[in-house]
This record gives sequence, structure tokens and C-alpha cells, in this order.
Amino acid sequence: MSFAWTPVDSHLSLKGSLQRVDSRQIYDRLDIFRDIGFGQSFGLDLRDDLPQISVNPATQASFADPANYFWTASMPHNERNKGRLDAGQFDAEYTFDNSFFRSVKVGGRYAKRTERDLSNGYNWSALGRGWNGDPQLTYANAAPGDVANHAFKDFFRGETTLPGNLMFASESLASRFNVNRTGLVTAPPAGFCTGREFDCSASGPLPVTGYGGQFNPDGTLAIRQPGFILPGDQVDNRTVNTAGYALVRFGPQGTRAASRVTSACASCMSRTRAAGSSSRMAGPSSSATALR
Repeated sequence: MSFAWTPVDSHLSLKGSLQRVDSRQIYDRLDIFRDIGFGQSFGLDLRDDLPQISVNPATQASFADPANYFWTASMPHNERNKGRLDAGQFDAEYTFDNSFFRSVKVGGRYAKRTERDLSNGYNWSALGRGWNGDPQLTYANAAPGDVANHAFKDFFRGETTLPGNLMFASESLASRFNVNRTGLVTAPPAGFCTGREFDCSASGPLPVTGYGGQFNPDGTLAIRQPGFILPGDQVDNRTVNTAGYALVRFGPQGTRAASRVTSACASCMSRTRAAGSSSRMAGPSSSATALR
């Protein structure tokens, strides 16, 4: 919002503005890690401009088998940030006639910026791995909709090949637990794969999501509590800027009068030439030059 008060019949003019800017950010992220074997060897062809990578057929076929993908760990990160900027400025100018001083101008600006940032870091935690009390699950145990096949489309614009497509945790799975991952790290049902805790593929899909995790001695999950609960999770910033200025314009009256005549005559010449007049109309320009 701004205003300007510049009356024609007054030596005083005022200008000013007010500004408010609000900004918010909501950021939720969850990384879900998995392991997959890539075989003992691979081929690399460098005869063309782009390398061509290949693996043996058995390794390539293994990429399509969900039993070869092992759930390993999860790591969430969340942010809630907001900020505000309030600013205002004011300028006042007073002009003089027939005086050594041309004008006096003063002004100032004030700005205050506040910011509150909430961030809960990156809390890596293992899923069920066998050694941590919960069985090692694979993608063959994934609940419906928890994994997806990813095709690397148009890789290097189709000018090179890849060994094959891969499977990943689905976007919908990450979206469901990116604020609170408790359900993700819940242990599978009791007895789900007793006797084969380090590879539960043969037990088939889980009825619901829950891939295990680490536990504290008291039996609670060893994960960071959801939300922003630690002292270091919140950072507050406040910045204040204040500025002011004063400007005095001055000069001999003759110089000011000459500049006015020159400006007037230059405008007159511009309008005359634009109208297509003859060169005899250049007289005012000559008189302006003489005043210098």
C-alpha cells in the first residue's frame, strides 16, 4: 500500500508506503531404504558416445522378483516454517522558489522481519533386520500397494540402455507415514515367519503395513517421537532495519533559470520538428545556448 500527496500549488510533497509479506512452508519427507543384489559382474561398453551397461540374464531376472528386495530402514524429516516482514517508508520534500536552496528532502524506512523454523532433523532407524528383534521382511511380504515397479523412461533420451527396471517402496506408502511413521515400523503379526526370521519371503504378503523396527529395553519403539518436541527443533529469528536520510539541493539561481529555459526550448524544438516545420524554427535553441 502506498500513497503520494503532491499538490500543484504547494511547495511540500509527501510520499510513503506500507508493506506486509507472510510466508509459510510445510515440508514432509520419508526415505524408505531397501537392499537388492546386483550380481557379481557387469558389462561396460564404451565404444559409442554413451556407455552401455549390461548384466547377465540371471541378475536381470532377479530385479523382477520381489523376494530379492529387503526392507532395511526408514528416515523421516519434517519442517514447519513461517515468516513475516513488515516494512514502511516515508519521504517528505520541500521546494524553494528564487532561492540559493532548491529543495530539502528527508525520509526514513523501518523494517522488521520475524521467522520461526521448526525442523526435526533426520532420524535414521532400521526396520526389521532379524538381529534387532523383528524378522527380516522382503518385498514379497509387502502389504497391498506398498511397493511399485519403476521404469526408467527415456534414460539419456533413450540413447543408452539400463540393465533393467527396479522396485521401490511406493509413493503412497511414503505419503501415509511421512508425518508419523509408527505404523510403518510396527512389528508384523506374532508368528508371521517363525523359524526364518532372516528371510520371510515364503510367508507371503502381510495383511497390513508393518515392517518392524528397533526397540528400547522397555519394549517401546526406538524411534524419534513425531512432531517437534526437542529444544533444538525450533529456531526463532528477528531482524530489525532502520534507515534515514536527509538531502539538500542547492545552486546559483542563474544556473537554475538557464536549465529551465534550455529544457523548455528543447521541448519546443522536439514538438516543432515532429510537426514538420522548417529549420528556421531553430531560433529558440540558439537563444538557450547563449544563456549558458
